[in-house]
Amino acid sequence: MAVVFISDRSVSGSGFSAKFQAIDLTSHCDRTFTASSGEFVFDFRNFEQNEYCNYKIQISSNRRILLNILNISSPCDYGTLMVRNGPSESSPGFAGLYGDSEICNENPIKQLISQGNRLFLRFRSITNKAIRFELKYEQYEAGCGGHITGFSGAISTPQYPYKDSHSLRCEWLLAVPSGNKIQFQIIKLDNLDSEDSDGNCSPFSRNLLELYDIKYGGENNKNEHLIERYCKQETTNPLPIISSSNSLNVKFSQHGGSHHSPIFGFLAEFSTVCTDIVLEGLHGTLQSPGYPQRVLLPRNCKWKIQTPSGSRIQLQFHLFRITDTGNNLVKFMRTSPAFCAKNYLKIFSNEIKQIIWIKNGKTMKSNDSTKIPESLCLGIAEPMEIISKQNKFNLEFYSRNEPENHFWLSWNTIGCGGVITQNNSRLIANASEGADFVGEDPYRKCIWYIKPPIGYSIQVIIERMQTEPVPAGQKCFEVQPAGFTGGEKTRLRDGVQFYAVDSQFAFERLSGGNEEDLPLKAFCGQLKNVSFNWGGNSASAGGLAIVFSYHTDTTELLTDTLIGAAIFGDGTFAPVDDQIVFSAKINFLPISTEGNGGVIFGWNLR
Repeated sequence: MAVVFISDRSVSGSGFSAKFQAIDLTSHCDRTFTASSGEFVFDFRNFEQNEYCNYKIQISSNRRILLNILNISSPCDYGTLMVRNGPSESSPGFAGLYGDSEICNENPIKQLISQGNRLFLRFRSITNKAIRFELKYEQYEAGCGGHITGFSGAISTPQYPYKDSHSLRCEWLLAVPSGNKIQFQIIKLDNLDSEDSDGNCSPFSRNLLELYDIKYGGENNKNEHLIERYCKQETTNPLPIISSSNSLNVKFSQHGGSHHSPIFGFLAEFSTVCTDIVLEGLHGTLQSPGYPQRVLLPRNCKWKIQTPSGSRIQLQFHLFRITDTGNNLVKFMRTSPAFCAKNYLKIFSNEIKQIIWIKNGKTMKSNDSTKIPESLCLGIAEPMEIISKQNKFNLEFYSRNEPENHFWLSWNTIGCGGVITQNNSRLIANASEGADFVGEDPYRKCIWYIKPPIGYSIQVIIERMQTEPVPAGQKCFEVQPAGFTGGEKTRLRDGVQFYAVDSQFAFERLSGGNEEDLPLKAFCGQLKNVSFNWGGNSASAGGLAIVFSYHTDTTELLTDTLIGAAIFGDGTFAPVDDQIVFSAKINFLPISTEGNGGVIFGWNLR
C-alpha cells in the first residue's frame, strides 16, 4: 500500500496523522478497491468464521461504476450480497432488488450502474454452506445521477452520509411505467446555505436541489416545469411531492472548494402512485406499476381514462399476465380458478359497449353487459380489446404475492379530432351516430392539434359550420367579471374556438375538458368559407388547438326543422344531404420575413 499526500498553499492546516496495523488476510475479508477497474472472487470456504464481509469501491470523482455480477452461487436462505449506492450501508439501495437491496440465486441480476463514484457491498452469511460469487467492475461515464426506474427506490448525493466539499453536478431522471405518477420524499437535506439576501433560492445559488416535472410529446418534444427549488436550511422536513406524469427530473449542484463548508447533500425516496389517476388525451398508454420488473409489494390501483365529450374509448391490450395462484381454492383443487380472488384487473360492465377476450384458448366477444366478466385474470378472461360506451372508462388493478403480475395497454379515441402535421389536411365532424360521436351523449366535442413546420403559419378555412344561431347582441363567448364565484368563469357557445398552445401537452390538457384559458378567437352560428390565420411556428415547438363543440338538440333543430337544409351567415340557403356539422381545411403558409403577425378574417367574433 502506498500513501501519497499532496497539498498547496490554498489549504491551511497541519497536515494529517494516521495509524496502521497489519492484518491476516485469511481471517479478514473486508476489501477496498480504488483502481478504475477490478475483479474479485469470494469463496465462503476461505472465510467461514466471518458473518459479514464488506467491500468498498471508490473511483475518481465525477465517474460512475458499472458493476457486473459474473457468477453467484448463494441461495437466498444461505446468504445474500447487499449493494448500496454510495460509500456506506446508510446509502440508498438499488430499486427493484430483493429484500434490502440484495442479490442471491432466486433473485439474480447481471449488471448495476451506480449513481456516483462509490459502491458499498456487504456479503451476509446465514449458514456455513459453500457460497461463491464473482464480480467485476469498471469505470463508467462521467458525472453522477442516472436514469432510475422501478416501483420504488432511493437516490442521494454521492458522498451521503459523509460530508464533502467537491464540486458536483448531478442529474437523475426518475421514471415509472406510463399512466402512473411519482411521489418524491426528501428524507434528509443538509443546510445548503445558498439563499440570497431576501432568503430566496435563485437558479444561480451555490448549492441547489431542483425538482422538475417532465412530459414527453410527439417528435421527442420534452417539456420541463419547475416544481420546487431548495437552497437553504429547511426548518421542517419537506412535504412529499407528486409529479403530474410518470417522469421526474432531479438536479443537484454543489460548488466546492476549501473556502466552503463540506455538506452531505440529500437523501430522498421515490415510489409509484397509481391511485385516483385521471388519464386525459386522445390516446395514451397505461402499464401496471413496476412494469416489466418483479414487484414484491402489494399493488392497489385505480385509473380513469377520459377523452373529449361525445367520443368513445378503444383499449387494446399488448400484454396481460395476471395470475391468481394465491387463490387457496385453486391450490387445493389444483385446477383453473373459477373466479379471480386476490389478483385481477377490474373493469365495469355498465361502461362497456363491446369486449373481446380469450378464455381457455377460445376467443370470445360480447356486447351484453350481463355476460361481460368484470374481474380479469388468466384462466378467467384475458382481454384483447374493449370499446367503451362513452368517453370515460375506469380500471382497477389488485395484485398481492404475485411479483410477475403485469399488463400493458394503449387507448385511442373513437371520434373526431387528432394531431395534424400535414399540409392541406381536412377537419370534419359528422353528427351521425356511429360516425364520430356517441348517440346518447348530448354534448359533443372535437379537438385538433395543428403543428406546422418551423417557419410556417396556419390558415384555417372553415368551409361549413352548423350550430345554433346567435341572438342579436350576444357574443360567441362571455367572460364573467372579476370576483365571480358561481359556475363557469367563461361561457362558450356552441361553435369553434382557437387556442395557441406552447406544446402538445397543453393540447392534451384541453382535450381533458380544461378550458380555463381564453381562446384567441371564437366563431359560432352558421358559417361558410370563413378564414382564420395564426402567426405560426417561427422557432418554437408550439401549435394551434382547434376545439369544435355543440349540443345535439341544436343540430336536430337545424337539420329537422329546416327540412334537410341550412341557412348560412351570408344568407345563402343550401340543402343538407349529409350530417356533417363542421368541415375545415388546413393550409401551411410560409412566414413572411417582413413581418411575423397573423391576419384574422371572419365575423361573429368574441
